[in-house]
Amino acid sequence: MKITAIEIYGYGKWIDTAFQPLSQFAVFYGKNEAGKTTLMSFIHSILFGFPTKQSSESRYEPKHSSRYGGRLKLSDTIYGDVIVERIRGKANGDVTVTLANGTVGGDEWLERILYGIDKETYQSLFSFDLKGIEDIQKMDPKKLNRYFLSIGTLGNEQLLKIADRLENKASQYYKPTGRIPVINKKIRQVEAMRKKLQQAKEKNNDYAKLEQHKDQLENEIQHTKEKKQQQEANLKNLQELKANWHYLEEKQWIEERLKQEKLTELPKDGLFQLQTINERIHETQNQINKLQEQLLQINEQLQSSAELRLFDEHQQEIEEIWQEIDIVEPKYDQLEQLKRTLDEQNSRFVQQKIKVGLPLDATLPNPLSNEAVSQLQTLAEEQEECSRRKATVQERIQYLDYQNQLIQEQLDKLEQKLWDNQTFKEKENELEKQKIDKKTEPKTREKRSLFQSKRNAGSLLMVSLLLLAGGWIVGQTIGIVMMGIGLILAVFSGKVWVKPFSDKKSVPEEEVKAAAEWDHTDSLFEKVVQQKEYRSQWRERLAEGDQVVAELDQLFQQKNLIEDEVKEKYQQQEEWRERYHIPDSLSMEQLRKNEAQYAEMRKTASEIKESEQWIEQLEAETSTWEKQAKLLEDVLYLDWHYMPGVVNKIKDMQQRIKTALTEQEGLVQQEREIHGKMQQWIKQQKELEQKKRQLFQTIAVNNEEAFKEKYRLFQELTDQNARLQLLESQFADNQEAFNAFADLNEVAEQMASMEKEIAQLAKTEEKKLNERINCTLSLQRLEEGGGYSEILQETANLESELQELVDQWSSYKIASFLIERTLSLAKKDRLPETIKDTAAFFALLTREQYQNVLLSENKLVVQRQDGVLFDTFELSTGTAEQLYVALRFAFIKNTLDLVQLPLIIDDGFVNFDANRKKEVLSLMKQMSAYTQVLYFTFDEAVEKVVQQDEIEMLY
Repeated sequence: MKITAIEIYGYGKWIDTAFQPLSQFAVFYGKNEAGKTTLMSFIHSILFGFPTKQSSESRYEPKHSSRYGGRLKLSDTIYGDVIVERIRGKANGDVTVTLANGTVGGDEWLERILYGIDKETYQSLFSFDLKGIEDIQKMDPKKLNRYFLSIGTLGNEQLLKIADRLENKASQYYKPTGRIPVINKKIRQVEAMRKKLQQAKEKNNDYAKLEQHKDQLENEIQHTKEKKQQQEANLKNLQELKANWHYLEEKQWIEERLKQEKLTELPKDGLFQLQTINERIHETQNQINKLQEQLLQINEQLQSSAELRLFDEHQQEIEEIWQEIDIVEPKYDQLEQLKRTLDEQNSRFVQQKIKVGLPLDATLPNPLSNEAVSQLQTLAEEQEECSRRKATVQERIQYLDYQNQLIQEQLDKLEQKLWDNQTFKEKENELEKQKIDKKTEPKTREKRSLFQSKRNAGSLLMVSLLLLAGGWIVGQTIGIVMMGIGLILAVFSGKVWVKPFSDKKSVPEEEVKAAAEWDHTDSLFEKVVQQKEYRSQWRERLAEGDQVVAELDQLFQQKNLIEDEVKEKYQQQEEWRERYHIPDSLSMEQLRKNEAQYAEMRKTASEIKESEQWIEQLEAETSTWEKQAKLLEDVLYLDWHYMPGVVNKIKDMQQRIKTALTEQEGLVQQEREIHGKMQQWIKQQKELEQKKRQLFQTIAVNNEEAFKEKYRLFQELTDQNARLQLLESQFADNQEAFNAFADLNEVAEQMASMEKEIAQLAKTEEKKLNERINCTLSLQRLEEGGGYSEILQETANLESELQELVDQWSSYKIASFLIERTLSLAKKDRLPETIKDTAAFFALLTREQYQNVLLSENKLVVQRQDGVLFDTFELSTGTAEQLYVALRFAFIKNTLDLVQLPLIIDDGFVNFDANRKKEVLSLMKQMSAYTQVLYFTFDEAVEKVVQQDEIEMLY
């Protein structure tokens, strides 16, 4: 499991603060009161719950915020990437666990993610501080050896302390040869009292029979009790099965996943190898960068030396350049003067063009005769006439397009209202079959006349709108006429529409009622008539559309002819202007008006041409020398278009070369040496890259991301496999029962049945107990004189007191034995590998002064570089502290297959000297390849050892 991000809503001094992303090795650096302890407490609180108000631990409730809590983002859990959030709620806060797919869970999921470990166990195994290291200084040799042995076996010394405390408690109750312990005294008292009881018992005749009956009752009671206990044990097993049901389901889920995902073994130190190679590549790149910086410094010093190298390679050519420089220098001066004159002439020429409105890129027009001007004027008038006719045709096309669009819209609306032919025929037949009373016929006609009037008014209104719209588009005289006709039709259609309604008011009420009786027939009649009208209108609009389309075709043909004519006129005009170099922007009037200015411009153009010829001649005379001088272009950084400046720079270069010849050899030699070193580092870097690729090939991947992902998946499957083994070891007794039940409902039914049977056995036991009590009372009556009774009571009291003392002694003794047994089994299981890793870590921390750590006769010894063995109590305090750190790290590494949680260290090495701090930081970084390490410190030296991107600064 890895903590990738910390988000705090409110906890102590931290308000709305986030630390992300967290690396595999994260250092939290800050002075006192910077909030390191608060941040550690926050991590513990989110994972294991807020301290209760009755707890001695601080709750760190924020003073300046109402929000309390936060969340941790975790990766590499049994559920993949999850978010654990805890906020104010019940005693320990309300916790939610959110998976990557959005599923939300609670405390049970968090307990599985933490492998069932509680806060105290986590702090004792995966967290240590300065106090644990300082406690080493207070132990005698025997305790120190057992202490180190416990650390290497179980990761901490807590069980060892508990075992010693329990053993001391048991010794206070009983010793095999003791006289003072309370059990030894009580045994002697019970033995004396039993002798007195035996003497008193012999005086009673019937006592044996009653004793026999009492024994029988006790056997029956014992049998009932055993049966009840058996059922209670079975019930307890079912209760345990019910409590562990979700663990067994988890075990089943892990088994199914391991079947799906094939667990392929990978090299154990693959990630460490990759990290080591990356560090060496980084170091190699740093060396190359340093050498490159040195080369840059030398190159800065060799700015003039580059000129010398060029001089060595082309000495003869450069000397020829220097010989000709006095000849070409005056020519370049003359050339620059001519260029300035040419610039002035060009500037004057541009101003003259602007003055007469001639485009800057236009050619000067040739002088024109009157005949040429007349031809141009005629072409312009013909082109204007063509354009006017084209505009007239285009306006008519636009009007007809609009009219055609309106007709199509009307056709679409009519087609939506039309019945299909079959429906129309059926409705006509139905109308013919209906019999219509002749008396109502006038009224029907009146209604039809009313409908016909409304229909005609609507048609007139539609035509008027079309005329108004067409007149607006066409404009000119025709458009105004069309708009007038449309307005007259609109007024007339309004009158036609209103009149039927005014006539309708004069119809008597009786006739209206009579007409209402024939509504159905009239409605059908109106619909049929309406459909006929729709069909008539549809055919009319269709004919109008065909006529418009035909006229459009003619107009388009006419438009194409006009466009061809326009193109022809335009082409003639362009040919004429091109013949006389006349720009399109110049009119004939402008040509006649500005003829004097054009003559002046032609004179200026002649002067420009003359200057250009002189410049061309001088450039030809200097071109050969200029080409030779280009040899120096790589060492003279200047504007090579300004040749007088180039001449001066070449003279300066000549002087520099003479001065720098004596300084060249030393810098060039130094540069060669650096190049040689750089080639060696580059070669080493390529070898490391090759090793990296070979490492990728060992597990069939192509890049670092895939390599890490494969190890992550392998680690996840390994963790799940270890989790499976742990679950199998813890819940093996429940597996058979789990397989026997389909679900928890069956378990609950079986438990209810057992509870009923246990209740029945309890009643039977109670009945037998009452019988035994009666028998006991009969025995008491047979006891004569009271002496026997008193002795019997005293004996029973003494035996009861002895049993209570023995029970207490047994509990302490058994607990101590179980702890020692656990230590013994753990030593056989994981201690060898732990000792092996301890030796490697201890050698690293002591800089190879101590080569090995051995387990000899149930105690730890260390071997120095010269082969001498030392007991742990013979080591110096500093070396013992290093052994403690090595043991803690080795234990954590060898339990990663069962539990993988972040390692938290709180300023555990502040008393170490600089060298020891450097080594322990190196070891922590190495440990981060196996599990995440979070280191909290106020030591400034950490900034010199740890990379900046791995440090979180706390303020």
